Amino acid sequence: MDPFTQGVVGAVASCTWQRASQIRMAASAGFLAALAPDLDVLIRSNTDSLLMLEYHRQFTHSFIFIPLGGLVVSCVLALIFRKNLQISFWQLLFFCMLGYATHGVLDFATSYGTLLLWPFSNTRFSLNIISVVDPIFTFPIFLCVILCIFFRAKKWALLGVAWIAFYLCFGAFQNFSAKNMIENLARERNHHPTRILVKPTFANALLWRTIYEENGIFYIDAVRPNFVPKIFEGEFVRKLDIKRDFPWLDLKSQQAHDINRFSNFSDGFIAKAKVYEERIIDVRYSLHPFEVKPLWSIRLKRDAEKNAHAQYETHRNNMQKHFTILMRVIFS
Repeated sequence: MDPFTQGVVGAVASCTWQRASQIRMAASAGFLAALAPDLDVLIRSNTDSLLMLEYHRQFTHSFIFIPLGGLVVSCVLALIFRKNLQISFWQLLFFCMLGYATHGVLDFATSYGTLLLWPFSNTRFSLNIISVVDPIFTFPIFLCVILCIFFRAKKWALLGVAWIAFYLCFGAFQNFSAKNMIENLARERNHHPTRILVKPTFANALLWRTIYEENGIFYIDAVRPNFVPKIFEGEFVRKLDIKRDFPWLDLKSQQAHDINRFSNFSDGFIAKAKVYEERIIDVRYSLHPFEVKPLWSIRLKRDAEKNAHAQYETHRNNMQKHFTILMRVIFS
């Protein structure tokens, strides 16, 4: 999720184990430790723009890395606050490990995919029950942290944890309902999907983007389950077929290898762009809930050298306009 949400979840988790005299240090340590796993975004390459995707939510987010990650953060904080630490190093280590542990678990609840079992498995796990940005989820947790620090009372931290559990359960219920709606829609179309993906749209848990694959085609729709239920029928796009879509591409080239890397990251939900002929898009993500307008893609070049990489690109222009359209659909 976004860094601020990660931080406040780590803070509220650490505060549930503190005494009144330790609350500020517990909140600070939990907040900062919960941010640390996303330092993997610093792993980049000037020549290989996909390297960042491979390492994001990888080893720093795995369960096995939690003790080491918590130890590194606690050592750094111990050096910074060595004159005003007011708690033992072991207490600091505990708060840091607790905050660090919340990061991967929270990312697991989103739809991006997290390598929780690295290095034993390269599977990206995701529950698809909450958006990577959701202010309705975040603000109550932040408020609980502030009240916990101000009143030095653990009950506010426990209330924050209860809100986290409630909202994630609500997201799971919405996910289940959205999947049922799209399965019914597929049956009405006489389709037999080989797989279905449902995920919340940006910054809310009310409107869900749905994608199902049938006979080599991705069908993209949006549904609003439970609260004034409604289906917004959308577009479709053919699943990528390299030989059909890019007959000129050398299958032994680096660009072909990069397509496989991008496919692994995108869980196979990739297609040739409709507008930009030499781009391959991740169908899962769009600011338009039922349209094929990707947030990111990779761009190929016909005249590229055999060892040249494909170029990863993002498409996030006119965010305010897209968000306005999204809100209009949610409450229509």
